[in-house]
Amino acid sequence: MTSTTIASAAGVVGRATSPQPVVRVAVYARVSTDDQVRGYGLDSQIDGCNEYVSRKSWSVYDVYKDEGVSAR
Repeated sequence: MTSTTIASAAGVVGRATSPQPVVRVAVYARVSTDDQVRGYGLDSQIDGCNEYVSRKSWSVYDVYKDEGVSAR
């Protein structure tokens, strides 16, 4: 948050603040093996990312899901 001090000859009379710009982020979740899908799948990853974004007061503008298969 940006803060601007408002002053007069009598001293500081107050502070005006302007909000920080909103940080917009994308969430990218990926699994490539059956084990990952069962243990730490897309929904779990996305939930964790959304919780982190919320704690930071950021905004999610898109979620990308990659259900790709390993290159093996």
